[in-house]
Amino acid sequence: MGRNKTNASRNFFKYDKTEKQNICNVCGTSIKGDHAANLERHLKRHHNDEFQNVQQKKKTKLNIQDESSPSPQGTLAKFAKSEFVKVKLNKEIVREACIELITVNGCSFEMLEYSGFQKILNPIVTAIDNNFSVNSENIKLLIPETALKIIAQINRVLKKKMISLKIDIASRLNRSILGINAQLIIDGKINLFTLAMTELKDKHTGIYIKNMVEKVLEKYSIDIQQIYSITTDNGANMISFVNLLGIEIEDEYSVIEIENETRDHFEDGVFFDNNFTFNNLIGIRCAAHTLQLAIKDSIKNADLNEFISDARELVKKLRIPSLVLKFKDLNIKRPVLDCPTRWNSTYNMLKALLECKDFSSSLAENNLDYYLAENKWEKLNFIVDTLQPLTEATLKLQSEQLTLSDFYGIWIQCKIKLRNLKNFFADILSHELSIRETSLLESHSLLGAVYLDPRYQILLSTSQKVQAVQHLKNIWNKLQFLERSISIANEQAQSSSDTSDETVDDLEDFLKSKDL
Repeated sequence: MGRNKTNASRNFFKYDKTEKQNICNVCGTSIKGDHAANLERHLKRHHNDEFQNVQQKKKTKLNIQDESSPSPQGTLAKFAKSEFVKVKLNKEIVREACIELITVNGCSFEMLEYSGFQKILNPIVTAIDNNFSVNSENIKLLIPETALKIIAQINRVLKKKMISLKIDIASRLNRSILGINAQLIIDGKINLFTLAMTELKDKHTGIYIKNMVEKVLEKYSIDIQQIYSITTDNGANMISFVNLLGIEIEDEYSVIEIENETRDHFEDGVFFDNNFTFNNLIGIRCAAHTLQLAIKDSIKNADLNEFISDARELVKKLRIPSLVLKFKDLNIKRPVLDCPTRWNSTYNMLKALLECKDFSSSLAENNLDYYLAENKWEKLNFIVDTLQPLTEATLKLQSEQLTLSDFYGIWIQCKIKLRNLKNFFADILSHELSIRETSLLESHSLLGAVYLDPRYQILLSTSQKVQAVQHLKNIWNKLQFLERSISIANEQAQSSSDTSDETVDDLEDFLKSKDL
């Protein structure tokens, strides 16, 4: 049985069963089919009075329905207007949310005492348990406990796994923070774990940084042998730190090699190549930082420093407080000043200034401090266009899932785009990239990654491929070594457990023999 055709719009139409169409009683228009929505749409477009009549009848019908027998829609509406709502919460969820507010979102402990926050929180806390409370004091006590749990979890994930470290130092307001990340692949995906954000209270020498890093590694039970590579910037202190840590690893492996001299290379199915060495710590320079250094040198070699300094001075003048409202009225963004430690900051400053050309020129009509000759505006546009490929590359290099071969592809693509620009500044930039590329390809880890990537392997020379293969063999053997050490540790733990069980069993047998 079909649906009841009770739509009020049908009162203004006559249905022709033979032609299967509706005829409008008002204007005589034919409408194919018998769908009420089409009839109602016709009334809305051409006969407003009739359409309003239909809408009024719909409202009346809905009110009667609500009063007699509540429909699902009516019930939902009443629930939405209800004074109370039901949510699934427990003590653990509330505590974790408050800890996240402080540690992840950067809120102060004072926020937990704010009257507005308490108005939200108190009913929830009371509903969960009258004896349950949340305040700044008990959350302070829970944070160290939560941190220990996270550390233990990271320990389990990183145990005897080969990892890469990413290390950097940030300084602001006379404080310096050492950031340490551990990176490894789990289920085919790069995972990043923040191990520490530690304040440095001494001179940032290589030996001091090394000591601080070793304390963090000890905290997470990370053996120095697990470190595959360390990514840092190009600072002399960072390079010194990597070299010092590399020497320490060499000393450790010297002991391992002496212990293994009398052992057969075939041990429990694990083969160690006679030429196998894994005593070199790989130091990798931050790709984005390397790119920025190339840009800096190119600007210097192209004699553009003075021009950029003039542009910077103009930006400073455009940023004075008295012009803030004018920028807002014209819906124009104020240009930003560049910062040497921020990627692409000079490019962003120049591009923002270029977007203020008309505004600056209008100000220059009354004040020559804002004047910039037309040929200089053209030069500014030229610099921005030339730096565009490097800006795009820098943004891509900040991807969390970036691999070494991805980096190499981005680097090559950037060089190609610069070459296609065919101007003197692009040529200088391309030359600087080529110089650094030669140095980058001395890294066996980069060669190994490119060798395994079918997109770029063709770019390697025969000698580079040989180096890549040897490096990959060494890494494979190191992985086998770590796997073997895990097996030995597990066997020892099991053996210790079995011995303990045997002791208990012997004691139990002795006690049973004395049972009366």
